[in-house]
Parts: sequence; C-alpha cells; structure tokens
Amino acid sequence: HADVLRLDIPASDGGLYCDIDTIFLRAIPDELWNHPAVIGREADVTYEDTGTPEPSVSNAVILAEPGSTYIRRWREQIIGAMDGSWSNHSCRLARRLADQFPDEVHVVPAEAFQPFDHTVQGMRALLEQPYVEGALDT
Repeated sequence: HADVLRLDIPASDGGLYCDIDTIFLRAIPDELWNHPAVIGREADVTYEDTGTPEPSVSNAVILAEPGSTYIRRWREQIIGAMDGSWSNHSCRLARRLADQFPDEVHVVPAEAFQPFDHTVQGMRALLEQPYVEGALDT
C-alpha cells in the first residue's frame, strides 16, 4: 500500500515525499523545485528475470509539482507491475518511465539522495564511518 500511497498525494497535491527512514545531510537544492518531478538514481539492481544489473532509481525521495505527468503515469502502471519483488513496481518501473519520458522527470545522481548503496559496504559507510561535508558532492 505504501508504494501506491507515496504516489497518490504528490500526483494530486505535489510536494515532497520522503521515506520515514530518510536522513537529510543537507538541504534540498532550490533548483530541484524547478522540475515537474525529481527522483534520484540508486545503485544498480539485479532482477531474477534478467540476472544482470540494471540502472535503478529510488522511490525513497520524490519531488513533484501538482498533477505531475510522470507521477501520474507511474501511479497508473504500478499495480500492473507488481510481481512480488521488492522493486519491480517501484524502482524498476520508475526508471523505465524516466527513460521513456525524460522531459517529465529530472533524475539526479545517486549522491544527491542515495549516496550509500544497499550493500554491506554501503551500510558500513553510512553507519560506521564519519560523514565528511562535501565528500559526496559531485
């Protein structure tokens, strides 16, 4: 339900969606609000049906203007893309829509919203190593 609801509110009202476990290290740059929708890259994901890593975007942080076409498209297709995996309907579908409709969404580099990937090394960097201001900026 959360993957659907996270799209319903921005689709109608616009705004910022963030997962409850989001940790902000710096403010969201003002210029990102000039795009109809914004989503961030994350580490590549390997899916069972291909067995090879694919580029991915994260659904943990989403910015959108009211009525965003990208968010609406994603919402319209999300139920049909649910296959029991953790990200086909969310991250994989979102990336495919971003590739198909690049004028509808601005995809920021992983360093912007998801600098630590979902690996043991990424979690270790997040939880055990000191944060150095500017070290993640590109």
